[in-house]
Amino acid sequence: MMKLLIADDEMLVLVGLTSMLDWNALGIEIAGTAHNGSQTLEMIGSFSPDIVLADISMPVKNGLDVARESREKYGKLPVFLFLTSYEDFSFAREAVRVQAVDYLVKISLTPGQLEAAMKKAVQTVQEIKARGTKQEQPAVRSGTQALFRDRFFLQLFNGRIASPAAFREQISELGIKFDSACYAVVICETVMKQNRPLSAEARTRLYASTLQTAEGTVAKYCPCYVTGLDIKHFAVTLLLSSLQAGQYRDTVEAVLAKLREVVFSYFSVDLYCAAGIPVSSPSDITVSYRSASEVSAGAVERTPVVFARAENKIAYKDRIVAQVQEYIRSNICRRLSLNDVAAAFGFTPNYLSQLFAKSGGTGFVEYVTREKIAAAKKMLQDDSGLLVYECADRLGFESAFYFSTVFKKVEGCSPSEYKDGLIPEQS
Repeated sequence: MMKLLIADDEMLVLVGLTSMLDWNALGIEIAGTAHNGSQTLEMIGSFSPDIVLADISMPVKNGLDVARESREKYGKLPVFLFLTSYEDFSFAREAVRVQAVDYLVKISLTPGQLEAAMKKAVQTVQEIKARGTKQEQPAVRSGTQALFRDRFFLQLFNGRIASPAAFREQISELGIKFDSACYAVVICETVMKQNRPLSAEARTRLYASTLQTAEGTVAKYCPCYVTGLDIKHFAVTLLLSSLQAGQYRDTVEAVLAKLREVVFSYFSVDLYCAAGIPVSSPSDITVSYRSASEVSAGAVERTPVVFARAENKIAYKDRIVAQVQEYIRSNICRRLSLNDVAAAFGFTPNYLSQLFAKSGGTGFVEYVTREKIAAAKKMLQDDSGLLVYECADRLGFESAFYFSTVFKKVEGCSPSEYKDGLIPEQS
């Protein structure tokens, strides 16, 4: 049995973690629980746990400090899994530096995520013990680096990088290079051709081997990054030269043909591939990914490789902006903040704001304001008895005064004056 130490200053979290999984079934014994960083270090010395699951933010010493001191004092064991209250790249960066196996976000933690992280930690401990403590531990560092690269690309695919500054910081810390003429994302689905069913563990190992083989195969033709999406799908981000970009379809078809051949030969796994629109800027990789997602259902046994329609990225962005505009019009009576609308479409506010400004012809706030005032005019036209404060309330304005101020700024007159102008003069 491997020994686990759980450290968190919140008692409810400790209780929840100790009861979340069947630890015995995983071959893990909970050796103890700690409530602050200093106590955690003492218990590491007393119980010699193999794995420590620790909150990053603890009193006395935080989890990162505990991991550093433990590494200096006790060597490569125990390995650390970190808990955080929210996703934060600065935590991820520090977790990489102290060679953490994984870090988990409390608010969204599921038993499945915790179990997967624990299995990864158990495997890491087994590898360390097999090699002996005198050897270096490149596998843990490279594995952790790969984990955070995957998270970065998932955020990039879904337009969730907070700002250009955050983008530059993360690619620098993670050693990602975007210096090519063209970028494209290919989404691959793995389809097993074996007749016999595989256990979940064997299926996971097969998937991991497929990803590793895919990265090695594609890298012979062009730089790439392979990102796991789920247990059946992964994405390959291609970094293409000017020459390859000029022969995009031929280049990608040749690369994918070789990739499919190698994967099938090694693992009896077929790949169904959907290639996205090529883009010239890393910030538009989300466009390539989303366009690949749109056509991925068309990749089947008879046509295992499909390409997104040959439309330029501006047209694609226009379609996204049109969908957002339709959403605004359909929800015009709600308070429509940039944050809320961005969340509804899975974007960061910064990305949606930039997208709207470039492709929508106007800023987000200006568009919402224009549509709300247009709706207000129609309400006032259709219902002569409607009072100004009632109109403001129906359209989600903070107050009748603010509504009147905005209305006058757009129309050049107050809502009351607009209403008076609708009443025909008596002869």
